[in-house]
Amino acid sequence: MDLNHCFVIQPFDHDKFDARYEEIFVPAIKSAKLEPYRIDEDPSTEIPIDDINLKIRESAIVLADISLDNPNVWFEVGLALAYGKRIVLVCSEERKTPYPFDIQSRSIIRYSTGTKGGFEVLEKDITRKLQSLMAKKNTILLPESEADILSEKSIPDECVIALGVIGGNIQSPSGSVFIGIIHSKMNELGYNNLATNLALRNLERIKYIDNIEESDSFGNNDYYISITEEGYSWIYKNKSRYNLSFEAPKDNREKTSYDNDIPF
Repeated sequence: MDLNHCFVIQPFDHDKFDARYEEIFVPAIKSAKLEPYRIDEDPSTEIPIDDINLKIRESAIVLADISLDNPNVWFEVGLALAYGKRIVLVCSEERKTPYPFDIQSRSIIRYSTGTKGGFEVLEKDITRKLQSLMAKKNTILLPESEADILSEKSIPDECVIALGVIGGNIQSPSGSVFIGIIHSKMNELGYNNLATNLALRNLERIKYIDNIEESDSFGNNDYYISITEEGYSWIYKNKSRYNLSFEAPKDNREKTSYDNDIPF
């Protein structure tokens, strides 16, 4: 994986979209300490479709402009989602048609093309979103190999992530997690409440999770989610998809004389 490259997906038109790439996307990506990559600017490209596949898989993150229903754009977005890539979606006010079903539940940065200020806001929004997603280094889902995609029992990407979120936030294998925590963690990863609810409903339907309802002494209902034996079995068989380690937080405090004291 290239830990510094942001793969850019957009129409190539030698006109307004190319101008947005040069004037907005490139500065925004570089402000996030990343290097923009667009396939048409790579002189080493020989077979574009093969290189697109490889470069998306190797990229650290993806930025996609879905303002138009461009077949190449949707193909590359599909690849990025299949590989479990973090993706920043942007869309201009020029788009008048609904988003595809599997896209409309995702976080999308809308932007205005009518004023210079609209593009300035877009540049800042892209930088902030890239920085936010890249800051989550301990990602739940790792990139898949092509063999994984072909051989695994396939469930939607948001279901794989939701299963990892649940498993990562319970204190014991037989425990459960409050549904509000699941929604919060999924929001942090770029999935809104609709996407989370669809994922949980799908996981419940295939019997990978149980939905537990508990009532307090005042008659208020709270909902918790646990992972079933079938769910744990799937996780175990596909554990290569998940990040099972984390980096210890760095201590950036200025050292003082107290740091040498014996810790009681």
